[in-house]
Amino acid sequence: MSETIGIRDLYDKLVVQGEILNEIRTMSAVQQVKIDQLEGRDGDQEHRMRSIERRLYAIPSAAVVISVLSLVLGVWGKIQ
Repeated sequence: MSETIGIRDLYDKLVVQGEILNEIRTMSAVQQVKIDQLEGRDGDQEHRMRSIERRLYAIPSAAVVISVLSLVLGVWGKIQ
């Protein structure tokens, strides 16, 4: 026997599908908020990394300046 699908059955299925769609929309909105928060953190991490790099690059730069100055003074002393 074939079962007849009535308008009520279609309506019930449509209501269920609408509820599922609303749940998906809610989950999507929650995920978008999480993505926005992570993007904000990414900017903070980039700022932190740049400040650390600035501090760390100062030490090798000072070492190079001191080395060059020592070399110049050493050569100057041998010339005179």
